[in-house]
Amino acid sequence: MPDLTFTVSECIIQNILSSEGSLLYLFLVMKRKLFVFLGSVVLLTVLLSFSAWGDYSFNDVQSGTEIAFTVGVSTPDGSPKTVTGVLSAGMPEGTTASLTEDGRVFISGKPLIANEHIFILTLSYDSGETEEITCALNVLPAVPFIYSQPAAQSIGVGETAILSVGAEVASPESNILSYQWFSCAYDGSEALPIDGATDANLPYTSSESGQVFLFCRVTCTNNGYSSFVDSDIVKVDSADVSLVSVAVNRMPYKLDYTVGEALDTSGLELRLFYSTGEKRDITEGFICSPMILDSSGTQSITVSYESLACTFNVSVNEAEEKISAIQIASKPYKLTYKAGEQLNTSGLSLTVYTNLGQRTADSGYTCTPQFFTEPSARQAVKVSYGGFECSFYVVVIEAAPASSAPTAEPDNSVRESPVVITVSPDKAAEHNNVRSERNSSLTATIVIIALISLLGLGFYVVIMQHGGWDEFLADMKELIDSEKPDRK
Repeated sequence: MPDLTFTVSECIIQNILSSEGSLLYLFLVMKRKLFVFLGSVVLLTVLLSFSAWGDYSFNDVQSGTEIAFTVGVSTPDGSPKTVTGVLSAGMPEGTTASLTEDGRVFISGKPLIANEHIFILTLSYDSGETEEITCALNVLPAVPFIYSQPAAQSIGVGETAILSVGAEVASPESNILSYQWFSCAYDGSEALPIDGATDANLPYTSSESGQVFLFCRVTCTNNGYSSFVDSDIVKVDSADVSLVSVAVNRMPYKLDYTVGEALDTSGLELRLFYSTGEKRDITEGFICSPMILDSSGTQSITVSYESLACTFNVSVNEAEEKISAIQIASKPYKLTYKAGEQLNTSGLSLTVYTNLGQRTADSGYTCTPQFFTEPSARQAVKVSYGGFECSFYVVVIEAAPASSAPTAEPDNSVRESPVVITVSPDKAAEHNNVRSERNSSLTATIVIIALISLLGLGFYVVIMQHGGWDEFLADMKELIDSEKPDRK
């Protein structure tokens, strides 16, 4: 029986071994591979005990954000191994590798280019040995940050709503932002891009009454890689509405003016009231009148928008006159003087130019000089007014010399001082009768200017009043005889 059992058992083993699908065969095969696997682990453990902790793969980071990773090495007993030097090759742009005080490698900086970066660190030790460590750092495009969300609006049919989104991103020199607006259902589904809506601001004009839902997708692109974030979904209501009234919601910054200034509407805000109860504030699109403030006092300004208007008041003050120049408008009547005479400004007037226009000044000026002491063919007279000056010119001649007592010697020089003789008629009847026969026409005053040169006595001016020729000739003979010098 034993032999039989053995034979049967042997046959069974034989059959088992001849079947590749049997459990025993699988066990034997796995056992052999297990030994190989365990041997590999032991060998790898021995190798790692003399090197760094192996290849490093860091967590994913966003482009433009700060990183701080530490790489260490260990000895066979697991204690840290001090690194004395490090060289890097192929590190991401914007990052560096340096040593810490305890002998570890510190990787820091801001990686700028999105990509899966593989780089090598060459470590040095006190013993003089070196080794290389392969590191992997996956840099992703920065995720945009939306700091200003679009706001829901209500407009009338045909009006335009301005939707805006504000976004920023780290390291914009390598992370490039772009925008795309979408229309969608209220929950964001059924999103469809709006053609040409690729700016941070979206002017949306309604064509019919109803509601639309919109959002903006902000995308960051870096080295062919991209990431995006969506704004809030906003509703734009469009209705058939009408403008009911307008009012000044905020006054302009400037409310005080001087006459002639132009109106400054900076800061003016107008509030619009619609039939639906909606209100809207605007800072442009309205018209103000008047724009030039040409009268002093409180001035009412009318603000018009479409067919409606409202008003506000400003204060207008008289402008302070500022003279810019003067010139002679009309010269004095008297422009010729004798030496020693005083200036006569009768007839002098000035044209005064100011910031308010021009005007004429007939007084208020001063003239220099006031007296003329020396003869001059062209004497300047300076006129001062309001801090400005101009000039006109006069002629100054010599004064007449004073008359002197006669001398023994005859004076044959020409006399410039005239002798004025007044001849009155004799009241005696006999003389009047004789003269009336020859000079009855000389009943009025006769003024005769005669230039007589007698023996070098000079020039005379003779004035005859109510006389006749006989009396005139007699008086002239008497005058000549009295003026004749004695001749020896």
